[in-house]
Amino acid sequence: MPGKLSEIRQKIRAILDSEDSTVIEVARIMTRGGNLETALRAAKAEKRVRKDAVEKAILSNLIARIHLDSSRFSETLETAQKAAGRKGIPNPVRAYSYCIIATVYLRREEYMRTEAYCKKALALTEENDDAVLVYVLNITGVVHYLRGKYSLALEYHKSHKKVSEKLGSKTQLIRAVGNIAITLSHLGRDEEGIEYLLQAREIGTEIGDKLSLGYTANNLAYYRISTGKLEEALDEAREALRIFEETGHKWMFADCHMNFALAYLEQGKVDLAAEHARKALSCAEELEQRTNLPRAHNLLGRVLAAQGNPVAGTHFTKSIELYRRLQPDKDAEGIEFAMLEYGKYLLAHGESEGATHVRKAAEVLKRRPPTIEVRKAREELRELLAGISEESHPAPEEKVEKVERDRDNFRKILEITKAINSETETEEVLERILDAAIETSGAERGFIVLVEDKNWEFAAQSNFPGNVTSDSDYPTICEIAAKVISDGTVFTAGNIRRSETFGRLISAVPSALKGVFAFPLAIKEKVMGAVYLDSRFAVVDLPQETVSFMVTLMEQAALIIDKARLYQRVRALSEKLGEKLEKTRLNLEQTRSDLEKKQQELELRYSYKNIIGKSAKMQELFQLLDRVAETDIPVFICGESGTGKELVAKAIHYNGPRRKRHFMALNCAAIPESLLESELFGYEKGAFTGADTTKKGLFEITHGGTFFLDEIGNMSAGMQRKLLRVLQEKAIRRVGGKKLIDVDTRIVSASNVDPRQLIDAGELREDLYYRLNVLTIELPPLRERKEDIPHLVEHFWERATNTSLEVSEDEKKEFLKILMDYEWPGNVRELENEISRVASIGDGTLNAKYLSRHILTDTASEHVTGVGKRLSLREIEESLIKAALEEAEGNKSRAARILGIPRTTLTSKLKKLGISCRIEISS
Repeated sequence: MPGKLSEIRQKIRAILDSEDSTVIEVARIMTRGGNLETALRAAKAEKRVRKDAVEKAILSNLIARIHLDSSRFSETLETAQKAAGRKGIPNPVRAYSYCIIATVYLRREEYMRTEAYCKKALALTEENDDAVLVYVLNITGVVHYLRGKYSLALEYHKSHKKVSEKLGSKTQLIRAVGNIAITLSHLGRDEEGIEYLLQAREIGTEIGDKLSLGYTANNLAYYRISTGKLEEALDEAREALRIFEETGHKWMFADCHMNFALAYLEQGKVDLAAEHARKALSCAEELEQRTNLPRAHNLLGRVLAAQGNPVAGTHFTKSIELYRRLQPDKDAEGIEFAMLEYGKYLLAHGESEGATHVRKAAEVLKRRPPTIEVRKAREELRELLAGISEESHPAPEEKVEKVERDRDNFRKILEITKAINSETETEEVLERILDAAIETSGAERGFIVLVEDKNWEFAAQSNFPGNVTSDSDYPTICEIAAKVISDGTVFTAGNIRRSETFGRLISAVPSALKGVFAFPLAIKEKVMGAVYLDSRFAVVDLPQETVSFMVTLMEQAALIIDKARLYQRVRALSEKLGEKLEKTRLNLEQTRSDLEKKQQELELRYSYKNIIGKSAKMQELFQLLDRVAETDIPVFICGESGTGKELVAKAIHYNGPRRKRHFMALNCAAIPESLLESELFGYEKGAFTGADTTKKGLFEITHGGTFFLDEIGNMSAGMQRKLLRVLQEKAIRRVGGKKLIDVDTRIVSASNVDPRQLIDAGELREDLYYRLNVLTIELPPLRERKEDIPHLVEHFWERATNTSLEVSEDEKKEFLKILMDYEWPGNVRELENEISRVASIGDGTLNAKYLSRHILTDTASEHVTGVGKRLSLREIEESLIKAALEEAEGNKSRAARILGIPRTTLTSKLKKLGISCRIEISS
């Protein structure tokens, strides 16, 4: 064994070092006495010592190929996918990796995936890449054969044969010839098929290709059985099984044993037939061969029926079930024979149900190519149907075929449309449509071009190695697409060389195309683009019913594309308009999260005993809070901006019975009306664009807690009406929802304007006010409790610096005098900002020069002498505005002109100062 390992490694080195090759075929590195496991060890050992990335990829493909021939599919996929993913490797190497992956899916009987990877590989190969092209053409022909596309399969097998002859590879030639033989059989050309099989044997014997000889012997065994040459068939079956056992090619064991069972059954040697039928079933089950399993069950049923064994019926029904599972959307090839045998079995046992199975078998057989097996079954059916009542006879062939075809096409349209509709991104929708078009037509590659304002956009492409515009046949491609878009008509030339219309309509001559199709994407008379498809390696003649099917598919596709593009535009606009709202929402979410994490801290922090103030007005406030906190009544807080309304609301919450539940604060002036309803009440999934999940509103979140509504007068009339209903019914309904949700929330509301003035101005509903204002708390402005300023200064200094305020009494007295002389229109908040400013940029002392300039200047000039008292700037401003309103008889525009200020500025000042036009005039 070590000698054999070394011999194979030397052959690998010779190929890598002396040939410009991108593919290593297993048969080229194995001697006649070699085996797959020795080849695998040799390839792995050689890969470990190689440094070149391309050589490593070639060796990975060899290792993957050996795993494949040993039926280790997971290892095959993993190795080939890694090879395909290597950067900088040539296209032919990557194409061969795709070819190996396609073969795995072929063995797993996932034919759509197989075809997709075949076309990926074809896209990366050119006609001069013969060493890879032979593999790609072979597997492409096989998958079309297995999908029942026999004419297309024959095209690829003939191309495979042509390239094999050009390459001088008799190993590939024998495969091509064998595949042509099998395909011809399914097209009813049996005599030609046998000639090709004998030719394959001749080539295989010449070159000593064991696997190819095994396949040829197995196929000849099947042919010999169908022609009644049973002894010759048994000899061929023995030879095939011997070769597959010798090479460890387990995949073909089941096929060999089925040939033995058929031959022995025909000879009447039922016991031997039963032995091999059971072995065939066992091998198919071991390797999970989905196509062989129903065949094996049917064969075992036939043998057991010949033995008179009642278990036969179980195997027939299992066979039919597996065939239906194999291809749920149509009658899988072989199901007709299973139904025929089961029908015969039931009729022989006096079961009338047998006629139904016989009739169905006859319907399916009418649509099959006239192979030897099909012709024999049809003859047998004629005799059977002669003995069955007239009503059991099948419908006329043409009618059955049309109904079946229409049903299949309708089902396909529904399935494809459903799959495409499952996507919402335009790019993914286009890819789905293109994949469906390529798969349905049998084309190798294609693209979708969309047109808007005469501008072309290649919106999706498949199996082009580069950009469509760089393709050698782009002038032809472009002319065809332009014609379809211009005329709005279908263009088909499955065989360009024989097409009479192609040369007449298209001036550009293609260099590498064999078949071309193009379909308009149109809604009514408007053409929005086209789907272009072509084939470089095979003629693709589409029957008229397939062309009609494609036209219907493209009509559906156009509607879906239009919908997807509209959806994308709407979503883009929605995202653009909603950016600000989303930012606000995220801020609110963060606020909620922070509140939940700091629950314990908040209970201490917002104790009203820690609200700074020793003035008489503040002491009155504390006494009121003592009584309010333990109750559950709604509270309305009035006070100018900066007086601490939210602080008092939190103190009420965290000192009351609801302290363990949520406290939420919402500034009604800061939330747009379009967002306010969903924030208050929440929304259901799908209620509007962007509502991807159900979301609770603030009322639900604060259930059992306290909800602080600041600037309640800024809420729209509509929202005030909805809020009133919630307060009355103690229940909310989410946006887009139908279910009422009970809520138990204490409402604390606030406004910096006297609520009676808001009511008079029509900005606050009176009935809502009475619901909110069971108890009013009025917060004094800082100018009315200036004796609290020294205490507040010390508090804010400690908060800003984490140290106590330690300055001389003279320094403090001078600093406080400036503060006491200022009127503080921004109240406590403004004071806090000033102390934070001094603490941050000052020198650690109460240096007045770091106070804001307007405080330093206003303290010197803010007060003027009046009649018997000093008037503040606020009082002077209020007096001037009232006088102007009185002179203008309540007309705001005239009053603004008298004052020399814009009307909007006057309106703002009226609201800030709490002046009502109606009240002032009447007074």
